[in-house]
Amino acid sequence: MRPTTTLLCLPVLSFFLSGCPEDDANLPWSWECDELASKDVSLVPGTGETTFEAVADGQALSPASGSQGGMHVWGSLQASWLHPGNVEYDMRVSTDEGYFARSGGQTQLTRTGGEGSELVGRPMFLELLYSETPSLFSEDPTEIEDWEERVTIVSAAWESLAGMDVVLRVEATDQCDATAFAERTVQVDVGGLGGQLADF
Repeated sequence: MRPTTTLLCLPVLSFFLSGCPEDDANLPWSWECDELASKDVSLVPGTGETTFEAVADGQALSPASGSQGGMHVWGSLQASWLHPGNVEYDMRVSTDEGYFARSGGQTQLTRTGGEGSELVGRPMFLELLYSETPSLFSEDPTEIEDWEERVTIVSAAWESLAGMDVVLRVEATDQCDATAFAERTVQVDVGGLGGQLADF
């Protein structure tokens, strides 16, 4: 038997529980897995810290500064027909070789009405790893003892990403084992950030 989730909405708490749908009784479907199995699951990749902003092919994404000094790109997604109760998600920005920004984990989605739900404001932390994208590096920086030389190597690798087409990919699997993914070809504005991002 497939797992199901029951959402309990109490009138006294309805003001605070924005995720509780008030119109489910009027919908021609429920959130039970066997009923959702006939639906076509889909995702829309996006960005945005507090509100969803759809990302189009060719769009440039700008890094943001984190509270602890790191840099990240905001990742978001909108979903149709995914069970919002328990979702494994993965968001990443990658070259042909591997990723250099990623966020992932298990969470709940926020209902947006009807069959829609979304996940907004997940930081995809910027990190260039030689093991993921070796062609961006002149040599493996972890093999270099001199700190300044290592910073120079990593900075040059970041600079090589400027103007490069990369892929923003979002993927999600719900508690009913339905999976969807979507991709956009984008660019990341990393010009001048190499020194800030050279962290070991």
